Amino acid sequence: MTSSNDDKDQDIHGLVLPVSAEMDITTVHDNAKADGSDYNIVNVVINNAGDAIDHVPIRFEITSGNAIFKDNGKKILTKNTNVALSLSVKFSDTDGEKGTIKAYPVSNMKLTKEVPYTFISVVASLTLNVTHDNAIANGIATNTAVAALLDSEGKGVANQTLLFTLPAGGTAKFSDGSKQLSGKTDPHGQVSVQITDVSLTDITANLVCTFASLKQNRDVHFKGSLPEFTLVATKDTAKVKTENNDDHGIVRATITPPAGSTPQNYIVRFTPSNSNASGRGRFRISSTTSRQFTDSGIYEAPVSVSGTTNVDANVWDLDTTAPSKVVADIQATLLTADKQSLATSQTVQVTFIPDNPPPPPPPPPPPADNYLLVITALRDGVPAPGPYRNPPGLGNIARVRLTNNGKPVSDVPVSCSFYASAPVGNYKFANDDAQLRQTMSGNGTHNIVMRTDDNGEFTVTLALWDPCRPRCYTGIITATYSNANPASRQFHWT
Repeated sequence: MTSSNDDKDQDIHGLVLPVSAEMDITTVHDNAKADGSDYNIVNVVINNAGDAIDHVPIRFEITSGNAIFKDNGKKILTKNTNVALSLSVKFSDTDGEKGTIKAYPVSNMKLTKEVPYTFISVVASLTLNVTHDNAIANGIATNTAVAALLDSEGKGVANQTLLFTLPAGGTAKFSDGSKQLSGKTDPHGQVSVQITDVSLTDITANLVCTFASLKQNRDVHFKGSLPEFTLVATKDTAKVKTENNDDHGIVRATITPPAGSTPQNYIVRFTPSNSNASGRGRFRISSTTSRQFTDSGIYEAPVSVSGTTNVDANVWDLDTTAPSKVVADIQATLLTADKQSLATSQTVQVTFIPDNPPPPPPPPPPPADNYLLVITALRDGVPAPGPYRNPPGLGNIARVRLTNNGKPVSDVPVSCSFYASAPVGNYKFANDDAQLRQTMSGNGTHNIVMRTDDNGEFTVTLALWDPCRPRCYTGIITATYSNANPASRQFHWT
């Protein structure tokens, strides 16, 4: 009699297998149906050198695959041999797959052996459907077909390889460029394939799908000509958005199908240029009846085409801070109803121009003139000339400066006069090389006109000539300018 212990070792106290003991594992039944009720069977036999020890605990493990043992519903099972040191176990699976099972005496893992096993998927049917048809035969657009492998309960059978074939002499190909393609079923038992064609003509290709003895085929159709597709800006100038302005541009896509074409459903995708590095463009496109935007600004318009068809869209600039005009580049793409690209338009532009700003305020009036003449003594109190002192002609020096509101007034004429206060002497301006005009009046006053330099200044030398006797002398210089009060200063000879 045998017994099991559901993954717990048997009490093997005192049980010792000789060094010469051997164990074999063989497959009694393989390739069972993966239906959870059909079983594969393996058998182990221990050769104990003739020593008839019964009830040797054997550990079984499913090391790869999803099978489980019948005795405990688990992937590990411990069970005793019979008196002949032999033991068989059954295990089942619900997945069609290959796996491995190993076994060893609990008392001696060195005797471990393993064998592979296979469960065959239970397949009741194979289906094949064309989910997208009538693509343009331009080598870009694709038709799509989906095959499904189902069991007797209608559930998908996963991890099975399906083979798809297209006519060898035709122009239709799978998306990888081949005429034959294999694919494994997904958890739902499905495989999807894409088919394209470059003939630019109306064609029909027969697609065949096979699995074991099951076979299905469907016709796949391609259309020969692309519609003409153009884009123009019907309103290419608008005002930049402000709080009081909501102007926009307008673009128009035109679809012209080939003559004799059957009505088709398309999508027109309008895409604006993006002037923002974050990915949220400042420009948005919407339908002509709504202002609903996507973050990217892209607008997609479904359209049914049976003849020349126009699709209009509004173009908006949502940035209210634009200091100058900005340009939005707009492009349109013609898509199939399942969003496969067929054609792309040229780029058109919509220019957004700011409103004219208000004129700047007038500049403030210039300050009223405030001319000021100042005479400064650069040298004063020189000795008076005389026969016993100094030679005649020594002079004092005056600097005259003209300003207007504190700023120098350059390159203007300033009149200067010089006369004696006491006693009367022969007074004269001495710097003849800088004089513009010099005259001697009847009462002994000398007049001179000087021109100011870049600093609004000039200097004059005041000379006393041929005195009749040694004594102290004084003279006064007066400067006049038409827009300023006169300035005077007294100078001395000692």
